[in-house]
Amino acid sequence: MRKITDENYDDIIDLPHFEPSKIKHPRMPLKSRAAQFSPFEAVRGHKEAIADAEKSMEE
Repeated sequence: MRKITDENYDDIIDLPHFEPSKIKHPRMPLKSRAAQFSPFEAVRGHKEAIADAEKSMEE
């Protein structure tokens, strides 16, 4: 198995980021892109139920 090092990418590491010349759709703002990957609460109220259980255990 070949070991991957920074040297493997020396020829491409400083190349500019690709930008398509014909953009069909405007780029999504960074904030919106980040929101796609932010954690979400799958079960509403679960976090609060855990916090309540912690409080009652502490008391």
